[in-house]
Formats: sequence, C-alpha cells, structure tokens
Amino acid sequence: MDISDNIYNTTSSSILGDELKFGIVKICLFSAFFVLGLIGNSLVLIGIGLNKGMQTSTNLLIFNLALADVLFIIFCIPTTLFSFFGRWPFTEFGCKLAQFINHLSAFISIYLIVFMSIDRYF
Repeated sequence: MDISDNIYNTTSSSILGDELKFGIVKICLFSAFFVLGLIGNSLVLIGIGLNKGMQTSTNLLIFNLALADVLFIIFCIPTTLFSFFGRWPFTEFGCKLAQFINHLSAFISIYLIVFMSIDRYF
C-alpha cells in the first residue's frame, strides 16, 4: 500500500528510491575523496620526506599539514560513512577514539595553516 502525499504528489516508494540514489552518490563521492586525498597527501609526504633540498621551514609545515590530512582522511571519511547508515560496527572506545582523532587532526590543520601564514608574513 503506497502512502500518498497530496501536497507534493509523491509516494513513499519514490522517496525510498531517492534516498537509495543519494546514498550511492554519497558513497561514491566519499570514496573518491578518500582515494584522491590519500594519494595526494602521500605524494607530498614522500616528496618532502625524501628530498633533502625541500626541507625548508615552510615545506616542513606543509609536510605536517599533509600528515594531519592523512589522519583526517583515514578516520573522518569512514566515520562519516558509518554515520550516514546509522550504525557503528566497532566498540564505544573505537567511536570515541575516532572522534578524538577527527577533532585533533582538524585543530592541527587549522593551527598549521595559521603558522604557515605567520611564517610567510615574517
């Protein structure tokens, strides 16, 4: 039995289909962000880490920013995907640890951008 809505002329089955499509789009976008972010930041880490000539103060701040971004990508994207689907497969400690690392890496990124601005100014 379909539940009809006279105002918008929609049924519950079309709403469920839209939610499924939106969920698939979310998974695809977050997967792309995960892969591209991990590859890009890893290349920055490898490039600065292996090339001694690139280890200036600004580049070391960029290196640390890439490291914080890798932490953010590894913990934030899976946590967000799990929250989209309303379930957490790990323990309560794992949930608290993931949230702590999410917030920590975000704050580290913000502070590193501030430090880079100060470094570039002076």
